[in-house]
Amino acid sequence: MYCLLFGALISPTDPIAVLGILKEAKVSKPLETKVTGESLFNDGVAVVLFTVIYNIAQGSEQLEDITTLSISLLF
Repeated sequence: MYCLLFGALISPTDPIAVLGILKEAKVSKPLETKVTGESLFNDGVAVVLFTVIYNIAQGSEQLEDITTLSISLLF
């Protein structure tokens, strides 16, 4: 469980590094916008995933709070 938690913690990409590489490669602005948006979306999913796994790792009394609705609202 803690390995999953660590994986969720380190999985997001670094949007600043991505932007730096895209500027260096001189890609078009629409492509840069799409890649940046996708990077930020991945970061959001990683935060939600980390929070859910963290709550599961905390113990059984926290499991009642984990529902599809609560995860959707968090996302």
